[in-house]
Amino acid sequence: MAANATQDCAILLKSFTSLKVPSASTCCNITGITCTNNRIVRVELGSTNLRGTLPDFSKLTEMVRFRVESNLLYGTIPSSIGSLTKMTLIDIGLNGLTGEIPASISNMAALEELYIGYNKLVGGIPSSIASLAPSLRIINMADNALTGPLPTEWGTLSLLTQLHLQDNQFTGTIPSQYGRLLNMFDFELSNNKLSGSIPSELLALPSDAYLIFDGNQLSGSLAPEWSSKANLNVSINCFEGQTGSNRSSTCATVPPPSSNPQSNTAAIAGGIGGAVVFILLAIFAFM
Repeated sequence: MAANATQDCAILLKSFTSLKVPSASTCCNITGITCTNNRIVRVELGSTNLRGTLPDFSKLTEMVRFRVESNLLYGTIPSSIGSLTKMTLIDIGLNGLTGEIPASISNMAALEELYIGYNKLVGGIPSSIASLAPSLRIINMADNALTGPLPTEWGTLSLLTQLHLQDNQFTGTIPSQYGRLLNMFDFELSNNKLSGSIPSELLALPSDAYLIFDGNQLSGSLAPEWSSKANLNVSINCFEGQTGSNRSSTCATVPPPSSNPQSNTAAIAGGIGGAVVFILLAIFAFM
């Protein structure tokens, strides 16, 4: 028997324990739930004090939008999420979700926006998400407890405009392949455990893109070309010339002063702070 809105509703009510249906009514009459052709197609219940767990998505295959952010949900992300092949936006951020990110997300062929940040997720991030390159524009996995390297395969996600991976525990280097993300506007990696240098390939990203890489263990020197990136923030890392509060406490040693201190200072400090440091160095040079 074909699924219908009544069956879809029963699945939601089983998972969302605080969701109540008015008597002699259906889920389709609840503000934030939209039904089309006797199926639930949209669930937009963000910031409604919703309690419970995520539903069995394998029976909700007609949904195109699912927003339950900023609620009181717990439990894991079910692998059945991969059944949502028509879904264009899913936002389950700002809840208490645990466990790992299921690789089945890569089956969500129409997905454009993925928000799973600000939970308690652990483990690595699936490289197979790269298969969503034809549609995916936004990824937000910020503020979890995710670990491991950044997938080099994500360099093929050419439509990405936002990639938020800050406030996790990622290690390794920034993949040079991310220099292919030419539509990137907001790229945030702050407060992880990333090391190595910033790949020169990232210079190909738009000049006005926000590149927020502070609070890592990045090292080496920054070429003068990086000063063209007006929204670059690489403070509190291990770069040459970074000292005091602008240098990460995780750095192995404090390097000797750079032989060309004016070449990179503005880029390292970023923005106005960089300009101030540059002026101070110039003053001391002539004292």
